Amino acid sequence: VVGIKVFADGSLGSQTAWCFHRYRGSQDNYGVNVTPLVDMKRVIRRAARLGFPCAVHGIGDRAVATILDAFESTSRRKVPPPHRIEHVQLIRRRDIPRLRRLGVVASVQPSHCPSDIALVRRYWGARSRNAYVFRSLLEAGVVLAFGSDAPIEPLDPLGGMAAAARRAARGSRDVFHPEQRLTPAEALHAFTVGPAMAAGQPAERGWLLPGYAADLVILRDDISRLAPSRLYDTPVLATILAGKVVFAEPSLGL
Repeated sequence: VVGIKVFADGSLGSQTAWCFHRYRGSQDNYGVNVTPLVDMKRVIRRAARLGFPCAVHGIGDRAVATILDAFESTSRRKVPPPHRIEHVQLIRRRDIPRLRRLGVVASVQPSHCPSDIALVRRYWGARSRNAYVFRSLLEAGVVLAFGSDAPIEPLDPLGGMAAAARRAARGSRDVFHPEQRLTPAEALHAFTVGPAMAAGQPAERGWLLPGYAADLVILRDDISRLAPSRLYDTPVLATILAGKVVFAEPSLGL
C-alpha cells in the first residue's frame, strides 16, 4: 500500500466534475462533490497517522480548490511520498501557487487534453483557458507527474508526450491553447522524474544515474529533437527492466 485514494468529484464527460460555475447549457449543474471537506480532512489525517499520503481525484476547479483546502488545514507531510491531486483538469490560476507551496504533486494525464477538447469547449466555455495548464503548472514550480489513466486513455507514454507537446488530436491542427504546450524534453521529464518524485523515490528512479533502477527504453530517435507530431511513431528498439533486457530488436545484439 503506497497511499490512500479519495474522490472529490466526478468527471467532465458526465458533467459531474465539481466547478465554481455552472456547466454551459444547464440551469443549476455545478457538478458533484463526492467527499465533503470535513470527511476529506478526516481521511487525510488518519492516513497521515498511518504514514500514508493521499491521492485525491479532482477534475473541476472547485474540487481542486477544496482538496487544497483539505491539505492546507492538515499537517504537511515532511517525508515522502507527497500528497497528490489526480487529474487537475481545471484549476483557478490563484490555486496554482498553493500547489507549489503545499508541496502537492499534480498527477496529470496529458492524453486527456486532446481527447477532451470538444467537451471542454462545450461545457466550460471561456474557462477552457484554465484547463490542462501544463505550462503554467511547470513554470510555477509544481511537480508534474504524467501518466496515462489507462484504460480510459491509451497506456502509450510516447502518445502522452505528444499530447503534452502538441495539445491537439493526432493528425489534427486544432491546437488547444498552444501557450500551454510543453517541449518534448519537458514532457519526458514529467513522465520519468515526475512519477519518481510522486512515489517518493527520486533517489532511486526517474534518472539514468549510477545506483538507480535500470528501467529504460532505447528509442531509434532523439525525441528531444523531434517535432512533436513524430513522437507517436518513434520506434522502441529495446526495453530494459531492473537491468534485464525484456525486449530488443535483433539488430542491437543485446
